[in-house]
Amino acid sequence: MLKLGLIRLITNHFSSPVLLVKKKDGTWYFCADYQTLNTITIKYWFPFPTVNDMLDEFYRAFYFTKLELRASYHQV
Repeated sequence: MLKLGLIRLITNHFSSPVLLVKKKDGTWYFCADYQTLNTITIKYWFPFPTVNDMLDEFYRAFYFTKLELRASYHQV
């Protein structure tokens, strides 16, 4: 596949190798190895707030701007 130009070699630090593993029934299983990517990523320093904590912060709020709603849409 490399010689045919269907795939190409990537030396990016944030890429991960992929394998096609043959199953017992003859079909192929796509498998990605993220071990090296996990070693260079920075872990979260603070845990994500829970939904209850987020709702407690908004408990007495009456007015929201569009920017606040747009930025917080995926967090709530």
